[in-house]
Parts: sequence; C-alpha cells; structure tokens
Amino acid sequence: MALSKTGYRQYLLLLAQQNVEFRLPEIKSLLSLCDGRFSSSQELRLKSPFWILDLPSEEIARGLMKRTVCAKSIFELWGHGKSVEELHSSLKSYPIEKMAPYLQSNFTYKIIVYAFNKTLTQTEKIQRMDSLQFLPFKGRVDLKNPDHIFWFLEDHGINLGNSTEQPIGLYFGRWVSNLLH
Repeated sequence: MALSKTGYRQYLLLLAQQNVEFRLPEIKSLLSLCDGRFSSSQELRLKSPFWILDLPSEEIARGLMKRTVCAKSIFELWGHGKSVEELHSSLKSYPIEKMAPYLQSNFTYKIIVYAFNKTLTQTEKIQRMDSLQFLPFKGRVDLKNPDHIFWFLEDHGINLGNSTEQPIGLYFGRWVSNLLH
C-alpha cells in the first residue's frame, strides 16, 4: 500500500544516475528539514534510481524538488510491487478517496510508461497502460496538455546494458514535480 503507517503519504523519487555517492547524504539532509523519512517498507538500494519516501504533504515533496540536485522527478506513489500482480493488488488497496480528486470527468490525463535500463516498444507501453483499465479514470485522455500526468515506472536493474528480463520493481503514481533548477 502506498500510505505509510505514520499517516504520511508515500512518494517515489526518480533519481539521476550521476553523483551516486552524494545522493544518500543529500536526500537524508533534505528529509531532516521536513520530517520526512525513507519508507520503512522499502529496502534501500543505494544505486537504484527509485527511492520511496514517506512525506507529510505534497507541498513538502515539491519543496524537496526545489532543493535537490540528485532527483529528476517525484510522484505521489499509488502502488508498487515486484510483479504486475503485486502492483495491481497495491493499487486496488490504495484508498479511492485519495485517487478520486484526480480522476474526475472534468479533468484530462495521460499516462507515461518509463522503463529504467530497458527500452520498451510502443506495443509494450500500450500493454502496460491497458493493464490499468481497472482504475476508475473518468476524464478523457489529453496527450498534449493534460490536467494530471500519471507514470507507470519499471526498474530493470542497475547493470547498464544488462537489464533484467522481468522488472524487479514496478511503480504507479501521480506526477508531482520535476527538478526545478
């Protein structure tokens, strides 16, 4: 589930693959300023570009992106797992009242599929999106100027050029902010 036991929401940081040694000290320092923490349910893989954080608010998540040099994007994490089944189960257990404000019929949206360390074909990307048909999207798709952007992210390992056949981690969430420098 993408809600922490502390009542904080879980956010997914997508980190740049530069300054890998600096990432942990930087993020720890920024988290100490905002009472955030690494998710206790996550095994922190230091070289991975995906880190789950427990943060008190979206405002704090946006503030973190204003100060970081290591992160590329942050997402409100709605679900994650090590398989498609685990991801779907996690998404189904995410509270509908947390999703509802972003899925209304008066909003437009788009879904971006991103794979780290693997290139997906357009057909594979469409399959990922189609697998999410159980989510209660009511608005229409707008690829150019959507009100909300959702990301389906896959982790295929950190050995560049030697990706895993199956993802070792799958994530889905609502985009919050990119690096603001």
